[in-house]
Amino acid sequence: IKDILYFEAKNKQIIIHKTQGEDLFYDNLEEVKKRLPSVFVQIHRSFLVNFDKVKEVGRTSLLLMNDKELPIGQTNLPQVRKMIYDKEEEKRID
Repeated sequence: IKDILYFEAKNKQIIIHKTQGEDLFYDNLEEVKKRLPSVFVQIHRSFLVNFDKVKEVGRTSLLLMNDKELPIGQTNLPQVRKMIYDKEEEKRID
């Protein structure tokens, strides 16, 4: 889990993008999401991101530690903003 950057849904396949390479399997993103810890956030209908691997968040996209930029869907924007807020709160408490 710690090596996973994000999951990508494409043609009924799920591509796991990791720090070192990729894996592929058949499933849907909703089912994958149910089996993952809360650090994984759906940012778009095709992307489920490990928020610990996010470098920065813009208005309509985010940048991962590997400099890959992914779009943030309009319907997912409130959830992404909540994750940012929660992460900032954690830093203040620590």
